[in-house]
Amino acid sequence: MLKERRNQGTIALLVITFIFLAVAAVMGFIQYQKVNTKTAYDRNSNPGADSAVYAEVSYIFPEALIEVEDNTQVWLVAYQDGYVGLQAKKGDKQIAQLLEREKGRAGKKSCPNRWLLC
Repeated sequence: MLKERRNQGTIALLVITFIFLAVAAVMGFIQYQKVNTKTAYDRNSNPGADSAVYAEVSYIFPEALIEVEDNTQVWLVAYQDGYVGLQAKKGDKQIAQLLEREKGRAGKKSCPNRWLLC
């Protein structure tokens, strides 16, 4: 004969609930791994060594675009995917190296963007 299964619906709902909770936990963990922009760009935060971003610079504008009040300058830098503003202290060694490299390439290569006055 047929056996009565009274809790079949309740057990099915519990299984579905646990599946949704597992999916929510995985999505929460993935979202937690993303960078929080409020703390990533905070002036008081101390960035670690893994926060550096590396890109191959194809062009740097020969003059700083603007000077910021905290003794830094913003430079226009071209890289493979486009342009970016690079903020560095006045007299930064890496900016000086990029400018020297650009001076060496000035006669060999034209400006990467025809709208820039190189």
